[in-house]
Amino acid sequence: MVATFNCGIGMTLVVAADDVPSVLKSLREHHEEPVVIGQLSPRSEGDDHLFVEGAESCWLTLQELGVSMPFAHVLSSLQDKNIVTRTRICVVGGNAGSTPLRGLLDAQEVAAFPAEVVSVVAVEEGCKLMKQATAAGVHVGCFHEGPNFVASLEAELEKTQAEFVVVLDDIDVAMLGDNFCTRWEGKLLVVRASLTRQLIGSEPARAALQQGVCITGCTVYQHVPGAARSPIVTQKSTQVAADDTPSSLHSRIVHECESEAVPEAVRLVVTGKWQRHRKIVAATSGADAKAAGAPPAVVGAIDSCLSRCMKGDAARYDQRGVSADKGDVHAAIKNMDKGLFPNAFCKVVPDTMSGDESQAIVMHADGAGTKSSLAYMY
Repeated sequence: MVATFNCGIGMTLVVAADDVPSVLKSLREHHEEPVVIGQLSPRSEGDDHLFVEGAESCWLTLQELGVSMPFAHVLSSLQDKNIVTRTRICVVGGNAGSTPLRGLLDAQEVAAFPAEVVSVVAVEEGCKLMKQATAAGVHVGCFHEGPNFVASLEAELEKTQAEFVVVLDDIDVAMLGDNFCTRWEGKLLVVRASLTRQLIGSEPARAALQQGVCITGCTVYQHVPGAARSPIVTQKSTQVAADDTPSSLHSRIVHECESEAVPEAVRLVVTGKWQRHRKIVAATSGADAKAAGAPPAVVGAIDSCLSRCMKGDAARYDQRGVSADKGDVHAAIKNMDKGLFPNAFCKVVPDTMSGDESQAIVMHADGAGTKSSLAYMY
C-alpha cells in the first residue's frame, strides 16, 4: 500500500537536519501543520531504497486477495468529520411551522462540508425549530423577544464558541440591532422567504399570494447595516400553486428552496468561493454607489463584509486555488447510492461480477481529473 498511494502526504520538503527547527517554525507561522516523517541516510548496495516503520500496525494485508486495507482504528480516523476544520454555526429562528434546519444538518453529514451547527436559538419554547434541534442533539437556547434578547444571544454565541450566524426567515433581523450586525459582518447570513425586496416582510408568502405572482422562493444574503441593498449569496425558486395557502406556500418554500439554499450559501461563504465572486462585482458596485452619493461608511461596510469570510483549512486551501470541500462534486453525486458503508472513505459496493456475497468492490477516485472522472462515470 505504501508503495502505491501517497498515504495522505501532500508535499514533502527535504532540508538539512540543522534547519529543521527553523523550517517548522516558519511553516507554522504560515498556518501550516508540518510533520517530520523521515530522514535520508546512506544506503548500501542491496538495501531497500525506502524503509517504512510502523506500516504493519496500520495496514491489514489480505494475502489471499492480494490487497491491503486500513485497520479499523485507521478507518475510523478517516471517517472522523472533526479532522477537517469546520466553522461553528448558530442558527437563530422563530416559531414557524417549517424550518430549513434539517437541510443544514443533512449537509454536515457529508464529511467535507465546511461547517457544523453547534447551537440553535429560538424565541418560543416548544417550537418546531427547538424540537428539531433537540432531536438532533444540538445545543438549544430559548430567549424571548425583548430588550435582553441580543445580550442573551451574544452570551450563547460565546458559550458555544459559534463563529457564524444564520438568521431564519421568521426572525426580523432588525431586532438584532445595528451594533450586533456590524460586529458580525461577513459572518451573518439572513434568510428570507421571497425573491424580491418588495415581498420581504413579516409574511412574504401571504404577500406573494395577494399579488398573484406565479413564482416565488427564498433569498439568502449577507446583512450589511445601513446599506440600501445587502449582497445576495444564493436564491432558489418554486412555483405558486392555484390552491396554495400562506401556510402551504411557506412550507414548500422552506422544503424546496431554503433547505438547499441555506447550506449552499454557508458553503460558498465559508470556503470563500462567494467572496472571490464578490470581489469582482464589488469594484463596480462600490464605484456606482460612490457616484450615486452613498455614504462612505456604507461603501466601506460592503467591502469589509467581504474580507472576513474564511478561516482555518478553507483559507489555506483557497490561497492555493484549491476547493476546500469539493462541494461541486458532492452536489453532483448527492443523490447517488452511497454503497454498503455510506461513511466510508471509499465507496464499497457488492461484488456483482463474481456474485460472491463475502466479497465487495472498492471504488476510489483521486489525483488530477477527479471531477471529470466522476462526471464521466455518473
